[in-house]
Amino acid sequence: MTNELSWCDFIAGWTGGMLGIFVGHPLDTLKVRQQTLPEPTGIIELTRTTYRLEGIPGFFKGLAYPLLGAGIYNALFFGVYGNCLRSLQGMGGENARKMCCENEPPGSNFHRDVFISGCVGGIATVLYACPLDVIKIKLQAQTATATKRASQIGIAEPIYKGPYDAMRAIYKTHGIVNGLYRGLWAMMWRDVPTFGIYTLSYEHILCMFKEKEDRSSRTSILSQVVAGGIAGCLTWSLIMPMDVVKTKMQAGDFDKPLCKGILDCFKQTRKSGLKALYAGLSLALMCAFPAHAVKFVMYEFIMKICRSEMNLKLFDVGSSGDK
Repeated sequence: MTNELSWCDFIAGWTGGMLGIFVGHPLDTLKVRQQTLPEPTGIIELTRTTYRLEGIPGFFKGLAYPLLGAGIYNALFFGVYGNCLRSLQGMGGENARKMCCENEPPGSNFHRDVFISGCVGGIATVLYACPLDVIKIKLQAQTATATKRASQIGIAEPIYKGPYDAMRAIYKTHGIVNGLYRGLWAMMWRDVPTFGIYTLSYEHILCMFKEKEDRSSRTSILSQVVAGGIAGCLTWSLIMPMDVVKTKMQAGDFDKPLCKGILDCFKQTRKSGLKALYAGLSLALMCAFPAHAVKFVMYEFIMKICRSEMNLKLFDVGSSGDK
């Protein structure tokens, strides 16, 4: 049953991740372009310009690799997170995967274990996701129509024909470390601690809902939507300055980078004011709530089907307490 459950976890993560990526990608494209602008540009103007130059497909540039990789990304995260959490709880003598919203109160080390496990899961996913992120950002930052106005709002001339062409060209010219893994440390600083906050906030918000409901009842879809959406928005609010730095490092020209490193990029961005470090925050939040809400709802839905089919009462990775 454990092996079957692992397959269910993979399928649920794959499905939820793909759906979340698809829902949030148009706003993510605008966010990336807004962060790479030489001068601040409003969301409305950026949206109009993108649509006028590229139409609807322009909002979905660079989607292929993240969409295909989202399942692996989420399955990898939830898998590492769950195994690490079970190990920590086992060492502490607690019931494995005793989450906030089960029938019994969680163990005394629940919050610590969830945070640490989320961070460990974050390390694994960053190592997998960094090359995909570089390719995605390179494609998002270019357009099929090279115009002066387009370059002024951060849309570069086309260099790559698609994801595969971008990956091959980057690898051939700049290699793995300086090419496909460009901005890795900025991504580590951005994602590792916030993955811990992400999982902890999701479970804790579900716990708050459960305190007002019957603990033996199934977690409602509304609580999953709220918990997933808030968890996504909270983590994006915390990581935005580092996300701006990471994006500038990855979007800049390889031969003439926008900045020399994390600190240099941070200092250069800070010169434009505190607002520059939060460029794209409104778009990120608009993207984060529906994307993460949809991801968790779909994940919980698939896992509920699996548990029902196998008649299991075990908690799965990221479970909100459905039985």
